[in-house]
Amino acid sequence: MKKRWMVMKKIYVVLFFILIISGCDVPNQSQDINMDPDIFPYPQLLEDINDKQGEIENKERFEKFYNNVQQNKSDRIRLVRYTHEGNLVFYYLEYQKEIIYLTIDTRSDINEQKSYIQTNCDSLKKVQTNINEKYSLEGCDQPIDNNLLIIEK
Repeated sequence: MKKRWMVMKKIYVVLFFILIISGCDVPNQSQDINMDPDIFPYPQLLEDINDKQGEIENKERFEKFYNNVQQNKSDRIRLVRYTHEGNLVFYYLEYQKEIIYLTIDTRSDINEQKSYIQTNCDSLKKVQTNINEKYSLEGCDQPIDNNLLIIEK
């Protein structure tokens, strides 16, 4: 009986150590907000202007930015453009002292070459037609697609 108790005691000790070792090997499940944009969703902001293939969310905020630029008032926005595949391209615009600072971040678009472009532009123009309002940047330091946003009427 004493031998049997010793064997059981050894089995319990071994099982205890296996339990401790396996419990220590659990990976950290928390994720930082600045992780790889290919895998983790971006933090959506209430003031984001979302362009989902011509369906514009929060266009009032973009129009406010345009008016602030025309009135020489400092302002900043983030335009999030969704590609046909559902990937994201971020446009960060900041207006200060007659200069529009633009950053285009395509790092979360898995179908395009990942880039982070920064440039300065002189003006934001608005052209109205019967069917839409077209906003474009002019006088930029680097060659970019100047068509920033098209809002259908």
